[in-house]
Amino acid sequence: TENGCEDIYSTVVEVEVYEDIVISNVSPGGSICASGTWNLSVTATGSPNIQYQWQDSSATTAGQWVNVSETGGNTASFTTDQLTQTTYYRVFLSAIEPGCEDVFSSVVTVVVTPDISISAIANGGSICTGGTWNLSVTASGAPNLNYQWQDSSAVSGGQWVNVSETGGNTASFTTDPLTMTTYYRVFVSATESGCEDIYSTAVVVTVTPHIPVTAVANSGSRCTGGTR
Repeated sequence: TENGCEDIYSTVVEVEVYEDIVISNVSPGGSICASGTWNLSVTATGSPNIQYQWQDSSATTAGQWVNVSETGGNTASFTTDQLTQTTYYRVFLSAIEPGCEDVFSSVVTVVVTPDISISAIANGGSICTGGTWNLSVTASGAPNLNYQWQDSSAVSGGQWVNVSETGGNTASFTTDPLTMTTYYRVFVSATESGCEDIYSTAVVVTVTPHIPVTAVANSGSRCTGGTR
């Protein structure tokens, strides 16, 4: 306000305004076997300085949300520890800039199933040359079990080889017509993390020759009331 003072402008200061934090994607949950792991990630936009904190909830925490202890649990993506029970996950996103609204992601469920186990397999048995045999297995564990039947015989030199029959990669199949005694087993695996692959016990299908007729009594004559 004094007389003779020259007015001046300062340099320009920019205040940059960003959209609030928005989550565009969070990785889906899924199934694993006991001791498997799961990869989790989130994609978010908004503040240039987004902070991440993953949380989990399980029977161990009585349904309460707690910050995860895994390495990377405060980043956009991390891998869980080996899990032994079904666990729920979410991520908390915040920012150091004023005015940014903190958000939680949707909940992701990682279902933990028991390891693969075989509860039943069809019995072996005997057939004549050219006969077939029905084989089946009952297994549980991972929701996406894979099957591969194998056979072993004199032709394969006692080595196990994958069967060529239709259905040989399913829970049950019928053998081709057999000409020799053959052993069968099934390999059960899963795509889920942590699942231990297993083989069934061996089943024997014994092949015997067709019934031979070596002799038959001669025909002859008898009187009424006689026997032969």
